[in-house]
Amino acid sequence: MIARRLQALVQRLRSGPMARTGAVLSRPGARRRMGTVLLAVVLLCSAPAVVGALPVSAPERSVPQLLEAARSSASVAYTGYAESRGTLNLPDVSSITGPVLNLLSARSRLRVWNAGANRFRVDRLTLGAENDAYVSGPISVTWDSDTRRISREVAPSQTPMPTAPDVLPPSLGRRLLELLPADGAGVLKAGDQRVAGRATTELRWRPNDPRSLIGDVRLWIDPTNGVPMRVELRPVDSDVIAFETAFVDFSLTPPTAEDLTFDVGGTPRADVSDAVPPSDVDLVPPYRLPPSIGGLPQRSGAAPFIATYGEGAALVAVTALDSATADSVRQQIDPSGRPGLQASFGEGSLIQAPMLRALVFSSADRGYILAGTVTLEVLERMAQQLVDDPPERTFS
Repeated sequence: MIARRLQALVQRLRSGPMARTGAVLSRPGARRRMGTVLLAVVLLCSAPAVVGALPVSAPERSVPQLLEAARSSASVAYTGYAESRGTLNLPDVSSITGPVLNLLSARSRLRVWNAGANRFRVDRLTLGAENDAYVSGPISVTWDSDTRRISREVAPSQTPMPTAPDVLPPSLGRRLLELLPADGAGVLKAGDQRVAGRATTELRWRPNDPRSLIGDVRLWIDPTNGVPMRVELRPVDSDVIAFETAFVDFSLTPPTAEDLTFDVGGTPRADVSDAVPPSDVDLVPPYRLPPSIGGLPQRSGAAPFIATYGEGAALVAVTALDSATADSVRQQIDPSGRPGLQASFGEGSLIQAPMLRALVFSSADRGYILAGTVTLEVLERMAQQLVDDPPERTFS
């Protein structure tokens, strides 16, 4: 019985698809054409692997030339798709919104249309939703497809938080260039590599600063236009990547006006909210922070709540506020019954993550948030100075 079924199956195949295929291949030139088609299919399927295996030869540039090109690349127009991944594992604090935590502690997929430093659009794609940012000069429009909410701002936020555009390779790369020595001292070239189909040159910098938690900075720069195409950050004494971002697809095709314009009419049932521009009084910092704290010089003044201190890879953001606000943040960091950090300056709450330490504490009627890429010892020295010599109020 089984033998007869097998014979019948073979007979059907001979008289069916196999017979027709054989008839087609028996025609003059058919086998050559079929071979060409199969070869094309194989080439298409293997193209990514073949391109990745090709020798990479980027234009020869010195380290100072590459750094200067990268610093001047903000005006380069392009479109692309990038992915970032963070392992900072920050605590869930209500003053730090969920999207910010996900941006720094998870994988993000980012689509970007860039016409210049102040004219771009970035879509952050999530599972079944997206969060789009349209920026045109001082005006920014954010669209959240999950909540169907449109937010519009006409001035920079008084408490800036990291957003999707900040973790793109070009913007993060240029921000890191501010930490590197201006003359490129200590920055080494580590060979050429293809990123998103483009030849790039890798630069490596080890700060070797005992105050800093940053152990290794790696930038892949396109030497033809200076655009940072990939960025990796590693903490001290570890080869684990704490944060990375890289282009997967990249084109120097400028975006169109339609790409950069948000279509309000195409988003029915959307809620629109306008952020009220801050008044002149709102832009005045509540406290006069000193020119240096804990041995770190001030890099930027409070604008209006956050000032930065540090040198090179040792950078700290300092916020001076009222003690009630600081205590509220502490309650979110430390669960009920868990003792805070005890040190010479008093008691505080500590946040620890790769390449990040944050200290929240209060003294008398003042509260402080210190967060940066420095060791706990540096933060404790800064806290001690703020307790011993508290900053004066701007308005008495």
